[in-house]
Amino acid sequence: MCDSGANGRWWWVLALPGMLGLLGGTGCIALAMTQLIPVPAAGSFQPASNVPPGTAVVYIYRPPSWYGGDSFTVKANTEPIVDLRDGTYATYFAEPGRVAFTARVVRYFAKTAEVQIDAKPGQCHYVRGTGKLVTLWPVRLWDARLELVAEDAAKAEIARCRPR
Repeated sequence: MCDSGANGRWWWVLALPGMLGLLGGTGCIALAMTQLIPVPAAGSFQPASNVPPGTAVVYIYRPPSWYGGDSFTVKANTEPIVDLRDGTYATYFAEPGRVAFTARVVRYFAKTAEVQIDAKPGQCHYVRGTGKLVTLWPVRLWDARLELVAEDAAKAEIARCRPR
């Protein structure tokens, strides 16, 4: 016989299906959407207005996502320029020549992502940063990814980002 003392707290197992049934199918979905998945706020992207002469503009951005992930530091030719978080962007003015952008999550065994651009005065480049969850049992790692994106696709994504 089960008693209702400290050793017999099993009643919630039987009551749980009934409690979930009260919410209904749409109630569960609405609850999950409002409480568990943060909806990113509208971005406030502003194109650079005071571009130094003789430089290229590089927008480094990370589109908002439902999973977030770790932030990662982006470097331009080994110089740290921004700690990129989910749904943010940064503007970088590159001197003419080859510029290597690298990103790495601050963690052991994380890979370094890299993308290179050939910066020319007056040009505009878009570098998208994303992440990928890598599972190496029993460890789960978050790796940074960088890629050069075409202007049309980048403008649609960066519009949802806020400045860093």
